[in-house]
Amino acid sequence: MKKTIKILTLILYIFLNSCGFSPVYKSQNINFSIIEVKTNNYNGYFQKFKNMVRPYMQENKGLKNLVLVIDFSRDKNILSKDSKGNPKIYSIILKSNFSVYENENILINNKNITKSFKYNHKSDLFNLDLYEKNIDKNLINSILEDIILILSKDLAKNISKNSKNIKISMSGSAESGYSYSKN
Repeated sequence: MKKTIKILTLILYIFLNSCGFSPVYKSQNINFSIIEVKTNNYNGYFQKFKNMVRPYMQENKGLKNLVLVIDFSRDKNILSKDSKGNPKIYSIILKSNFSVYENENILINNKNITKSFKYNHKSDLFNLDLYEKNIDKNLINSILEDIILILSKDLAKNISKNSKNIKISMSGSAESGYSYSKN
């Protein structure tokens, strides 16, 4: 049994190294640090986001230091009902708009991020509530990933090498579908 585990571990190690596998965020040059996270509309989504952004909140003198101001809004829509009028399919939509500022006053970028998820109704309301909380967490994480990718690309392209302080503000409202737009 131990020999089989050792052989499987060795094969997995060789396969992952040979195929060029590398973690997505480890291979990126993340050349910034978020030093503060703020909001104009404090809610549970902001708190979840703030907890998820903690790995990027280490002030480092060699990196660009950022201030993030973010607002979230969420809509839950009924997309379909059964013959009795009971909800059958739901949609959760989470939308954000963020702006990047250099030296707290020069606007560098402004973008919208909207994430949505469709799901079927569950008869057990407790499990439905837990499922919706998990969906919210995943949508917030997806928005954070998009923000990190956008910031990494924008900082590499648009921001001068001498700049050290950037302010990022986000606000949002809900609408259906998934969109990513440049303003």
